[in-house]
Parts: sequence; C-alpha cells; structure tokens
Amino acid sequence: MDPRARAGDRAIAGGLALLAAALHAPLIFRTVGGCDEWHILTAGVRLAAGEVMYRDVTHIAGPGSFYLAAALFRLFGARFEVARLAMLAVFATMTAVLYLLTRRLTGRAAAALVALWFVTFQLWCMPHWQMMHYASLGLFLVTCAFLVLGAERPPRAGRAVVAGLLAGAAVLTKQDSGALGTAGCLLALALGSAARRRAGGPRESWRPLLLFAAAAAAPLVVAVAYFWSQHALWPFVLQTAYDTLVQHPLFVAGGGPERVDYVPLPRLFPLLHQDALLRGRMLSYVPGMFWDLHWREVVASRLYRDTNLLELAIKLGFRLPYVLLLIEAVATARAWRREGDARALAARAAHLAFAAAVMAALSKPRDWIHLSVVVVPLAPIVARQLGALDAALPRIPRDVVRTALVAVGALYLGLSADLAWRAVVTYTAPIHGTRGTAFARPRDAETLQQLVDALEATPASRPVLAVPCVSAATFLAARPCASRFPWLWPRDAYRDRDQQVLASLDAHPDATVVYTLSHIPSIPRLQGHGPALFEGLATRYRMGPIFGPDSVHLIATLAERRPSARERVALRLTDRLAAATVERVREETVERIDGPDVLAGVATWALTPHVLWVAPSAGETRVALPVRVPPGARLRLRAGVNPDLWQTLGPIPVRLRVAVEADGQTTELLAIRRDVFAHPGDRAWVPLDADLSAFAGREVTIVLAAAADGWPGSAGEVAGFEDPRVVRP
Repeated sequence: MDPRARAGDRAIAGGLALLAAALHAPLIFRTVGGCDEWHILTAGVRLAAGEVMYRDVTHIAGPGSFYLAAALFRLFGARFEVARLAMLAVFATMTAVLYLLTRRLTGRAAAALVALWFVTFQLWCMPHWQMMHYASLGLFLVTCAFLVLGAERPPRAGRAVVAGLLAGAAVLTKQDSGALGTAGCLLALALGSAARRRAGGPRESWRPLLLFAAAAAAPLVVAVAYFWSQHALWPFVLQTAYDTLVQHPLFVAGGGPERVDYVPLPRLFPLLHQDALLRGRMLSYVPGMFWDLHWREVVASRLYRDTNLLELAIKLGFRLPYVLLLIEAVATARAWRREGDARALAARAAHLAFAAAVMAALSKPRDWIHLSVVVVPLAPIVARQLGALDAALPRIPRDVVRTALVAVGALYLGLSADLAWRAVVTYTAPIHGTRGTAFARPRDAETLQQLVDALEATPASRPVLAVPCVSAATFLAARPCASRFPWLWPRDAYRDRDQQVLASLDAHPDATVVYTLSHIPSIPRLQGHGPALFEGLATRYRMGPIFGPDSVHLIATLAERRPSARERVALRLTDRLAAATVERVREETVERIDGPDVLAGVATWALTPHVLWVAPSAGETRVALPVRVPPGARLRLRAGVNPDLWQTLGPIPVRLRVAVEADGQTTELLAIRRDVFAHPGDRAWVPLDADLSAFAGREVTIVLAAAADGWPGSAGEVAGFEDPRVVRP
C-alpha cells in the first residue's frame, strides 16, 4: 500500500472514531453497568489512596484495569464520569483499529461498513465498551498489539517491541483473552513469515518474534517485581492464576448457578422443542439492554409462548462464530495452495490465527456479554468472506444476495437506532453522588438514589460492606469498603474468606451493610456457597430500612446491628419442633401430617436467623407446640415472608397467625396479612411481644400458622417466625 493510500485510510479511521464518539456520547453516562464496573472503580480509588491490589483488595482479574482506574483518578479526580469518558475514547479508538484491520483484507467500503457495524453493535453488547471493564480493555490492548505488529509484512524490531508491550499489558488486564490473543499474535507472525517464504521471499529472521515475546513478558516481570516488593506476590498469583485455573477452571464447562457455578454455553438439545433450562437463564444469553427494555413484550409474545424459535436462535447463534472460523480455515488452507499474492495470504492467515485465538478465550461464563466481546475480531473475516462470495457468484444470484444483505443491514440498523433511542428516553433519571452522576431507569434510580442518600448521611469514614458485591451506591456515595473482598463469589481462592469478612465487620462494629435482596439467575445465592458468612451476617445484623418500589426493580436493605440481648430465654420453640404437631386445615377438614419435615422446619434466612418456617397451604398449615409457661413469661418473635421470595412470590397474599390454646380456649396473639408483591411495605416483619402471665404454670399449646390465598399447596420456605421464644423476667 502506497503512503498516500495509507494516509487516506488513517484519515478515514480517524473520522470513524470521531463519529463513534459523537454517536455514543449521549449514552455514555446512561445505565449503571454491572458489579464489575464498580469493583474496578472502587478498587481504583483504594489503589490511588495507597492500597495494593490483591493484598488489600481481592479480585481474579489482572491488575491492568484497576491500576488504570487509579491513574485516571489521580490525574482527573475520582469520579464516575472520568472512567466513562475514558471508555468512550477506548471505544472510538477501537472503531478506528477495526477499520484498519479490515482494510488488510478488504476494500475501503467494506472496512467502513465493519466499523459502522461495530458502532451499532456496541448497543447490543452494552454495558461493554461503555463501562470500564477488564474484558473490553484486554481485547482493545491485544487488538492494538495485532494492528501494530502488522504480520502481513516483514515486521521491524520497533513494531515488534511496541506490539509486545501492548500484548503484555493485555495479559495483565484479562488473563485468558490477553494470553491467547498474544499467542495468536505469535502464530500470526510465524504464518506471515511462512506465507512470504512460500511466495519466494527470503528467509526471515526469528528476531522480531523473539523481540515480541520478550516485550510481551516485560510487563509481567515488572508486575511480579512490584507485587513482590509490596509483599503481595503470593496473593497476586493466588487470585489471578490459581483461582482462574484451579479454583474456577475457566475452560471447563460451567455447571450453572444451580450447581453454584458459572453458566455454560447454551446446550444444543432439545433443538426443536422449548428448553426450560435455557428459558430460566435467558437473561444470560440475550443482549442486556435489549432484554431490559423489551423483556415484557418478549415474554408476552406468541413467538415466545408458543414456539422455540428464540431458543433455537440463541443455540445456533452461539455456535455461528465457530462455524465462520471453520469456513475461513478451510478457505485459507485452499488459498495457501493457490494464492499468489504473499501479502494478501499473510494477512488472511494472520487474522485467522488472531481471531481464532481470541475466540478460544470464551471461558466461563459462556454467556452473551462475554461472547459479544470476543467475536469482534471476527468482523473483518466476515467482510472478506462476503466479498469473496460476491465476486464468485453469477450476476443474478449476486444481485439476490446483495438485496438480502441490504435488507438485513437496514433491519439491523433500524433495530439498533430504535434501541439507542429507547435507551436515551428510558435511562433518564439521575443518581447523584459525591463521585458523580449516573443515569438509570426511573424506578431503578429511585432505589439507588435512596441508598446513596442513606450512605451519604453516615460519617464519611464509616466503612461499607455490600452483599453480594460492591454497588453503585457505595462508589457514588464515596464511602470506604469494610472488607478486602469486593465481591462474594463461589469457591474463593481464600478458603477462610467468610471468616475474614466477618472479622473485618467485627473490627468495624459501626460498619454499614448494604444487603441486596434481588437475585438474577446467573449469580448463585450467598447461602449456597458462603453459609458461614450468611449465618454470621444474620446473627450480627437485622433488616433496617428496605428500599425498592416493587418486585421487578432493585430491592435492598441497609442492615442494622442487632442490639445485645438482655433477656432470659426460658425456651426456644425452634428447639421443640420435634415435639410439635403439624396439621393442614382446609374448611372443616383437619389433616394431621405424619412426616412434618416438608411443611415446617428451622432455617436461617437473609438477615433473619432461627426462623421456624411454616409452609402455607390453601387453607392453613398449623404447627402446634406444647409448652409449660413459667411465671411472668412473654412470647417474643417476628413474623413475615422469606426475604429471598420478595422478588418472585407474585400476587399471593400470605396470612400468618400466632395463638395460644389452653383448656379448649384459643387466644389469638397475632394475625397479619402480607402481600409483598402488591404492597412493598409488607416486606417489613412484624414483631410480637405477648404477655403470657395469664397462662403461668399451665401446659398450653402455642400455634404458629400460615396460609396463602390461591396457594397451589406445594411446600416451601415462604412464611416464617423469627426466633420464637418464651422469655422470663
């Protein structure tokens, strides 16, 4: 390529970058991303203040994105907008890089279309390329390395060194895509050299390849030296290598949240029928912003209710990139035997090696948000394949294919424009905090703003523990973290993680706990993988103010320290459950249950220990416990609905009742009706402190009962009574 053409391509690439930035600027602060973004930003603040990654802040990702955030915050201040604007610059630059890479395989028009595809594709993989994230940053760095390397032409020493440094930085940012992308660059160098040699060129030196490898290793050597000097080398290795390769073997199929694991690739079968398992994980396999804006319409549509077409599209779509890579591998192998243009062949082989290596980095979780990042290097290959198809077809089939492609492109552009417009008019509510302002859907922003305000009302030095992960509210409110663990994830590298977190809370008894009670299918619940922490939190804290307008949007509470117990417990009813009688009452029929374990039990619920739960029935389920009442005794408990079901219970009111039966007489002590679906205020549990002195010295039966209007009769931990106990003066 002559210098004038190269200069023209650079100008076009720059124009496309500016266009990408201009088109996405209205969206840059909208949506609050996911937990990963807030992990990175919060860690950046801590590192900028002098803490050390892995020693003081844990995470399985490489240090690149965290120290980048720290550097930005030191230069421009610790604000949400700083990180988002940095990512806008990264996204715009990535658009230019993609254009220049595609130009190695196609003409300008096709390359420009690929760049424009990426500009719109960002809407379908949001919040990637919008939030600061190690996956998108890692791909950006290693793709820049591949561009600088220029494996289609004999590489110079300087290019090899710069490319190697970029690749090494990618490895330190996202281990899997960085390492495999670097391996792809090495293979691309070798294939480019072999292609030129095959076309009659001179034998090339191995020096550029060795320089590239040495330069790629340099950032890792620097990182090892740094963490060793900070007494953090073992935590660095433990979290970034052991955790990802042994503790969470990323390249082994995930078992899904049902097995306290990441979601796997969507299974192929059943292929022609509806797939209940996939539907339960639908949020993981579809574009996030599209699902957030349209899930109600999708679920209500006949396409979803009566067919399996959506599941089929997901199953085939997740496998399409591998099919395209296979087609390109076969086409490149054929061209290797026939192609006379060494540079064109080297460019094809090099890009195939790089794209295949990056695709191989699709490790757990194998969901859409991760697939949408690693498929980006495939776009130039698809452009080349379509160009080759267009050249090979006769006129009439070629016109048909062109018409079809124009129609598909117009549909894609229209859907993308609609998605962008809906995002602009939907994510309009500001969430103001000390560290910036984000925008979200109004009902989501309502909860987050309340949390930010509540945190900002506490002393600035009071630390916060967020369960299960550092939240937007913690960062925006500028409150320090109470623990070195920003997220509570299954099978942590530290086997004593739960004990470390509890010790941190005990060292800061004034700490605030932000406890999220909403769940998404892809994240296992804390009690499934951290039972000691789950139990420890419940015994130390209780529900405080509860935030969340309804069951669809975010539900969270600011937990409160439990006051020291100043009571003499005569007996706990949870200890007497084995002696209880369990009955189902329906109209005039009383059914005694011989095996009561499925209808009643003792459990710990979120921030609610010693729960004697009673499975409701369409009539009433009664647990009758015989008790001898001591003089001056009182019955104390709290009654309510399981917090883990506030999001999913639906419009089924639950009735809870407490009564004392003695000498054929029934004295009702508590009768409440809780509809957590229709009335968010019903989430709060109701206390009971009943005087039993009238029954002193007598054998009585304390009845704990639950019923649910319209309940199908299935068992379950739905209604409960927290720590029912008889206390004496």
